[in-house]
Amino acid sequence: MESFLRRKKGSSENNNNDSYFNELGELMEKRVEEVMTAKVVSATPDTPLQDIAALMVNKKFNRIPIVKDKKVLGIITRGDILHAIKKEF
Repeated sequence: MESFLRRKKGSSENNNNDSYFNELGELMEKRVEEVMTAKVVSATPDTPLQDIAALMVNKKFNRIPIVKDKKVLGIITRGDILHAIKKEF
């Protein structure tokens, strides 16, 4: 990542780009725990798809982890739901 930022920064033609890449570089130095969502909403494999879709719409979520016995089995996304609907029609 550092070489990418250095290469892009060197090729920029104005101070706005330099500032952007400096800020991006600072952000990329952060640890995941500093930017992650700590209060995760999850569902189980037996949760009805209708409930997942409603949760996504009401809470403006794009993806929800699917958990069983404290183990993440996968993630359901809005795209997954759209693909399921498309298969049915």
